[in-house]
Amino acid sequence: MDDLIGFRANTSTAHFYAVEKGAGIGGLPTFAAALGAPVVPLDFGGRHHLDIWLTYHPDARKTPRRALVIDWLKRVFDPKLYPWFRDEFIHPSELARFMPPEAEANMGSGFFSANPL
Repeated sequence: MDDLIGFRANTSTAHFYAVEKGAGIGGLPTFAAALGAPVVPLDFGGRHHLDIWLTYHPDARKTPRRALVIDWLKRVFDPKLYPWFRDEFIHPSELARFMPPEAEANMGSGFFSANPL
């Protein structure tokens, strides 16, 4: 265990790219494979759920640019359009049917590590 190194980042993007570039294994959201990155899911059996909230003052919708952003954010996280945002867990291997054929090779199950060459 002397060669064990930890990595801490203050953004999920940095964590994602560290895993994608081969820095090690990391817990990523189910939809990570949907981003098209060359990562391979590994199933360790763990599950973690996070709620995403959008809170704004009702008057914010009166400004067109703010209403546009609010509507865009709602679409981006719409579980009808993007099943990985549903309340129930969808295994990454089940997301393959929503992916382009070239991404199917990267789909598997659970946590992710860099795709071996």
